[in-house]
Amino acid sequence: GRTIEKRKDYVYEAEFQNEIENDFLPRLWASRKIAYLVDEMRTHGESEEVRKEIETLSKKYGIMSPFTSYLVQEDKANLFMAAC
Repeated sequence: GRTIEKRKDYVYEAEFQNEIENDFLPRLWASRKIAYLVDEMRTHGESEEVRKEIETLSKKYGIMSPFTSYLVQEDKANLFMAAC
């Protein structure tokens, strides 16, 4: 940060653990972020940059959005997500 006189650095060391009971958090964050971005587009108009961010998050975290859809193939157990 900065004060009027000088710059001040704060350093915090932390160790993060990948615990199974917290696996839902990244997907929860992504779904909230997508909802926020969709609301922003509805309020301020569509933007290519925001649309691409929604598509990227949707594909990465497997979340439906107005710009993505799922294709389930019966002969395979794989799930494919594509941009509309």
